[in-house]
Amino acid sequence: MKPAENWTWNDGWILMALVMSDTGDGAELANIIACADATNHAIPTPNELSWAFTKLFSVGLLRKEEGKFRISEEFRDDLVAAYNEPGGLFETARKGENWLNESGLDLRVSKNVTVTKENVDDAYKTYISRIRK
Repeated sequence: MKPAENWTWNDGWILMALVMSDTGDGAELANIIACADATNHAIPTPNELSWAFTKLFSVGLLRKEEGKFRISEEFRDDLVAAYNEPGGLFETARKGENWLNESGLDLRVSKNVTVTKENVDDAYKTYISRIRK
């Protein structure tokens, strides 16, 4: 297998948002966006999400089942440990990027994961409505 490469801060940001939002039964896009916002005070764009999800899927870190995104069990404990490393909430993306760069993951599949503007808009509305309750 070809090793994965070119992990970015954005990949780490989205990965750690997934770790924070997937408590075992998967995460809705709205929850991923909420966690990304909490760690970076920004809403990820459709391109940022699509690119990161595609890369994470290609190395077996991410699955999508029943409309939810799930961290593969194979990596869950290691990712939670990386998330819990010293450093505040705003260091979360760096922790994710470091973990990815040190992981030595191999590409397993080639599949594009697309998140549309409409997906993000709908998820953002859900996220905001939950805050306002």
